[in-house]
Amino acid sequence: GTYMNTPVFDAVWNQIHWKGRYKYHNWVVKADPDCVFLPYRLRRILSQPEFRKAEIDKGVVINNCDKGLHGPLEVLSRRAMQVFGESRILCTQELQEDYFLSPCLAEL
Repeated sequence: GTYMNTPVFDAVWNQIHWKGRYKYHNWVVKADPDCVFLPYRLRRILSQPEFRKAEIDKGVVINNCDKGLHGPLEVLSRRAMQVFGESRILCTQELQEDYFLSPCLAEL
């Protein structure tokens, strides 16, 4: 089940942070292979004024659903990725991957 994939995604997020390539980009996007992702729409959303402060404090994580952040599409600012990468060990990993990132980032 999906509870079993949390360690896999945790390892992937760890590699993304450790390798540091995200530092060369303003945003990190994780999209599942079966997710419909339209980059031009995301660019339009990210060009809005409220996202100009994406590098302040803990950064910005885009909420992709009215009912909370879900795993098929996750969008983090560079600063949010940095904070998550440096502190994710503090997060509990008992949740399935779809619901792990949002409460983890809220804890940080």
